[in-house]
Amino acid sequence: ERSSPGTGGGRRRSSRSRSPIVHPAPESDMRDDTERDEEYWTESNLEQVINGARYIEDALIAIRVALSILTSTLLPKRLYSSDYLSSMIATMRLSTTSLLFPILEATSTSHLSTLSTLIPTHLNAVCESLSSVIPQFSRLIQAEELSEDLVISTIYFSLEPFFHEASSSGGTTGSGRGKKVEVGGVVGAAMKGIRGECLGLVRNLLGRYSEKRGDVVEEVMNHLTGLEIAKKGAKGSFRLRNGTAIHTVSALIFHLVQTCPVDLASQIQRRLVDRSRDVRMKESGEEGGEEEMEQDEEEEEVDASSPLDKAASELLEPALDDVSKSARTIIGYLFQKSCKSGKSASGSTESEYKTVFDNLIADILSTLHLPEWPGAELLLTVCSKSMMAHLADPKTSHEANALKGLSLDHLGTIGARLRHDINLSTSDGSLKTLLEILMESDLPALNLVIKAHEEVTEHLEKSEQTSGEGASQYTRANFGRDLIHAQREALKALDELSNAELSSEKGTRLQAVADRLSVAAHSLWSTTVADDVFGPNLEDEQPRIDLLTLQLSRSQPLAGLYKPLLERVLAASESTVVAFRTKSLRGISLIVAQDPGLFLQDDVSNTIRNRIVDQSSAVRDTAIELVGKYVVGRPALAVKYLPVISERINDTGLNVRRRVVKLLRVLYSVVDEDEHQVEICRKLVWRALDDDEGVKELAADAIEDLWFSAPLSSRRSQSLGSSAETSIVRLSQIIMSVTGVFSDRDRPPPVQEMLRQIVSKHTIKNTKAPLARLQDVMETLIDGLLEQDTSISIVECVKTIYVLNAADPSLLSPQKTALLLPFLKSAATPDEHTVCDYLLKIFRSTVTALPKGSSQFSRDLQQALTPMINKPSSNLAYQQEVMACYCAVIRGQTHDFTRMISIYKACLSRLLTLTKVIEQKAPAPAECKAIAMLVYLTTLFAEFAQFDDLRKIYPATQQELDNITAASIHEHLFNSLVRIYNMPNAGSIQAPILTGLGYLYRGFPSLMLKPGSTRILDAIFKSGDDKGIFQVLRIIQDFLASQDRAPMVAISGKVKVETGVKIEELVGNVEGFADSGVGSAIAQRYIGDFFTAAMATNSRIQRMAVDIICSIARSGFSHPLGIAPVLVALSATSDANLADKAFATLTLLHSKYATLLASRFFASAQMSHDYASRSAGINEVRGYHGSAYISHFGRWYSLLQKEKRQHQMDYLKAITRNTFDLEDGAKCSEEDVSFARYIAEALSSLEYKRQEEPMSVIHYLNSALAVSGLQVVHNLEDGLDGGGGLMASITPTGSPQKASEAALPDATGSQSSKAPTPDLARQSIICGLALLLRDHLKSLYSITDVKLAKYQIGKKSAPGDKPVVRRPDAAIALGLDGYERLPHAISPMVTDAHFIEQRQTYCQLISEDGTVGAQEELDPDDDDF
Repeated sequence: ERSSPGTGGGRRRSSRSRSPIVHPAPESDMRDDTERDEEYWTESNLEQVINGARYIEDALIAIRVALSILTSTLLPKRLYSSDYLSSMIATMRLSTTSLLFPILEATSTSHLSTLSTLIPTHLNAVCESLSSVIPQFSRLIQAEELSEDLVISTIYFSLEPFFHEASSSGGTTGSGRGKKVEVGGVVGAAMKGIRGECLGLVRNLLGRYSEKRGDVVEEVMNHLTGLEIAKKGAKGSFRLRNGTAIHTVSALIFHLVQTCPVDLASQIQRRLVDRSRDVRMKESGEEGGEEEMEQDEEEEEVDASSPLDKAASELLEPALDDVSKSARTIIGYLFQKSCKSGKSASGSTESEYKTVFDNLIADILSTLHLPEWPGAELLLTVCSKSMMAHLADPKTSHEANALKGLSLDHLGTIGARLRHDINLSTSDGSLKTLLEILMESDLPALNLVIKAHEEVTEHLEKSEQTSGEGASQYTRANFGRDLIHAQREALKALDELSNAELSSEKGTRLQAVADRLSVAAHSLWSTTVADDVFGPNLEDEQPRIDLLTLQLSRSQPLAGLYKPLLERVLAASESTVVAFRTKSLRGISLIVAQDPGLFLQDDVSNTIRNRIVDQSSAVRDTAIELVGKYVVGRPALAVKYLPVISERINDTGLNVRRRVVKLLRVLYSVVDEDEHQVEICRKLVWRALDDDEGVKELAADAIEDLWFSAPLSSRRSQSLGSSAETSIVRLSQIIMSVTGVFSDRDRPPPVQEMLRQIVSKHTIKNTKAPLARLQDVMETLIDGLLEQDTSISIVECVKTIYVLNAADPSLLSPQKTALLLPFLKSAATPDEHTVCDYLLKIFRSTVTALPKGSSQFSRDLQQALTPMINKPSSNLAYQQEVMACYCAVIRGQTHDFTRMISIYKACLSRLLTLTKVIEQKAPAPAECKAIAMLVYLTTLFAEFAQFDDLRKIYPATQQELDNITAASIHEHLFNSLVRIYNMPNAGSIQAPILTGLGYLYRGFPSLMLKPGSTRILDAIFKSGDDKGIFQVLRIIQDFLASQDRAPMVAISGKVKVETGVKIEELVGNVEGFADSGVGSAIAQRYIGDFFTAAMATNSRIQRMAVDIICSIARSGFSHPLGIAPVLVALSATSDANLADKAFATLTLLHSKYATLLASRFFASAQMSHDYASRSAGINEVRGYHGSAYISHFGRWYSLLQKEKRQHQMDYLKAITRNTFDLEDGAKCSEEDVSFARYIAEALSSLEYKRQEEPMSVIHYLNSALAVSGLQVVHNLEDGLDGGGGLMASITPTGSPQKASEAALPDATGSQSSKAPTPDLARQSIICGLALLLRDHLKSLYSITDVKLAKYQIGKKSAPGDKPVVRRPDAAIALGLDGYERLPHAISPMVTDAHFIEQRQTYCQLISEDGTVGAQEELDPDDDDF
């Protein structure tokens, strides 16, 4: 007895009296109350809780005393009453459920959370008492037999602490002072020890009552959700000796698996000892008469097996099978629950099981091959086998696919761990497996294995004396089974040997191994542990024991699963499901990281190469990632895979391109050959034209790092003593190879654009571009030119200098620029023209950036250019550069304006003089040539000299310019050229004048809108002259291109762009303000002519028009709804370059105006058909092209597949309904039939992704046939004798085939009174095409009427989202059979006989259609609908 606080008068209460209720409030308040009151814990409430805690502590102390007595010595059985022991368990459960668990699970907003700080002493006392009672009860279980009810109660009590965890919610208490309270408090800290003691209690219960293992496993599996292990990213709280932590429930599961019957070894040992004693008694004859000997002989005849085999079959095998069954139950249960987590109907509980499974696998890998956790290896073995079985399952249901995906999530990690452990365990001096020992008959190796196991088992038994893990029993049993199986195999091998072989060395060695296995298998079950006081302690020998355990694991089944596991992962890479292929590659990546040699195997290498070109961008991205991780440190393989990797830089997948750019940046320093580095730089430079800004930035950063900073290879060479000059020379050669001259087929990489992006990036960020190395490269190239290095191509060298100089003209010093001047000379060969052209561009950009002190170089340059003007070249492109450079050097350096004006004045005067002849007669050829050259010179002078600006800036020039005209110089020239162009005899010189006007348009855009210009352009477009139209288109293209280059020139030339508000523009006082809208005005005026030219059959005109349309689309000068149909039509043209350009622009429009373009799908389809008709000429128009029968709408539809699902559905609806919904009695021409056939063939060959796409088309086709199709039938029947015809003859009970036979006329039309009208016959062809298209889609994609009946149009569903699978034996497109069922779909109808024949054919199609649904079978895979 003890004093009860809270009772008056010092009264004492017996300890046997009933304890008061511990809850200070109802249970709902204990667990769920979230409204905390600051004054909740009053003195009376708190005193009540303290009293309850004291009573529980007293009860636990009493149980502790009672258990000490019961376990100290043998007492009469009646003292071990089940009721008495059950009351102990009930009291222990009361302490947890009524006090500890509510406080442990209390949230920070609950009043219970403060109890840990208010009464920590009392709670700590209860926890300490409970922790002391549990191991005492565990010892009682080992000593005494318990009733079944008591065992069940004990099991539930021992498992409950694992199902209650501290709340993870944070916050402050309700005390109002904002004091932080650790959730769980004293109880949370003590609960870890309580769970450890309960773990030992569970292990003892299972060891003593193994038949309850299934109940325990079931109970644990049902309580996994809501625990810490079911939370993603949750860290375990069960600390292992190696520093890692696992979840407490995982430790419980491991013990459930690895716990064997406690007396298994002793039972087997007793069997062997008894049998051995019987044998000795039999041999000595002691205490055995003849009857006993005869009885023993009869028993031996009945059971010929050895005592060890009998003990193994009766004791060992059932025990281990029970353990394996538990492992299979756990893994199977988790698989079953996890596969349902992805279903829409699954709840949150099922979704948590996948997280449980993931965390369990992670804990298994953390404890794998630790000697004290052998259950982890068994669980992983069962799990791996189950995963491989799931991958081999041919089913494609939701559950099957979920299991496959879950398996692929972990098989790569498991395979990598197995490969890692195999590498560690197969080092020199490692232990052999029992299989290797039997094959080699290696007795010393067997002795080493046996000795290693003895050491491991002895170490475990010593450690269990303190920790009580219980792993030694399972380890001993498992190894014993292996020894017995090995002995059987050895004896079997001996039986197969002949007598001579038995006496040979091989037989002798095998016999010795068999004998040793027998001895080891018999002596294994001795449980005596030698206490070596002077031996090493457990911690010192732990590393050696861990290594021995790892080496012994090679004999286990798990090690043998590595190769099958790898094969399954490789096989999954060929799956039709994209996610499976992606996960397979990730798994291969993890395994290859542990076994690099796999990368060289043919199966792995072929798998990776196939996936690099996979249809899915996600799979390609993963494959590139895998290759990148492996080849970065291996130059030889980097060279081998470089072509494959480089090819993917043009991939349609954005992530793939980004990854390849990053990878090439790294591989540049891995490969050593210049040709490989040049190829890498070329691929990176081409990304300057990428559609994605992110890819552009990555490529620009890569080039900046490789060219503008010291490359890794150069740093490596410098460390070996190489000079910096060598690295500059090498870099200059690489850049020159990238920028160099290419053939007409190969476009040069846009190095200039790449450098412009790099410079503009730093300009926008207001940072200095690191161009010092480029300056060194340019100077090195110039030095090479002067030294006449034969290894350097002059053309490539000068071009490279020009490209680099364009990035920043100030980089080229005046001295180095002057060294290039001798190379500027009269050009005679194409190469010399090219060199001079680049030199002129270099000088033109440099003279504006040179300091004013470079007068000598400027004068020399002007002097060198003067002869080129006096004797102009017939090469217009070259002459343009001459004029531009000449004007630039005078305006920027020499200011010799008098000379420039005098040359212009002379040219203009000569031009006007020669044109006077045209007024009387047509000019002679020599005169035409002279006039053309004068036109070019005067217009180029006007464009580049900017005389009107010169007059304002330099007043000294005004007098000379006024002598020409007091008005605008360029307008004066423009009016003169227009006047000459309109002369009656000017036909032979109109083309040169038009070219000259184009030069003026570039310099003065507003001239294009002058009436004189518009009249000329309008007349040319209306004339239909291909040559004139091409020239006009080229002029407009040059003008639009010059407008696009203006911002780039401003950035590259470091022109300061004002971004603020300009008052002059607001009031309209800017002279150039009118030029800003010229491009838009020209686009609006001539957009129809551009469309006509884009649809022309002349390829030169078509390409030029497409370039203009693409430029207009990018600039926004015209509405996208007008441009999109033309781009759609051109994206399917046979010209690959033209189609790519149109599709790229169409992609840009869809990225900006997707919703707007979704309203005009049908107009684009009509335009596509019109263009296809023009391209086909006299041939039939088809809706697909190429041997692969690619749909003309394929690229267009691929854009919609990247957008919202609703846009795809709207597209299919608009195209299908507008084509096949016909108006009764409407006109129908052959063009309409051609369009319907074109649409049907295009829809039939589209690459659909999901099942709802073809089913939507079929739905709209059925709707059209139900209305328009039947209406056409009725109209056709009106022309048959007797009326009614087909539909009247079909009765509900009659056969459709017989009805059709009664209604159909013969081929001659003898049964018809008149032929149908041509319009009606053509409408029947359109309806017939709808029917054929519907049947084609149903056959190609295996879509049954059952699916269609369950499919709801417009409603998103899991079956509709399934990927489509084409039947390999079905036709890939409509019409490949020549339209055998509808001949007139492709052959025109002319005579009445044709119309009658079409009526018969269509009626036959309709009648046959009634039998289609009856002949189809239900799809067994339609359970999801």
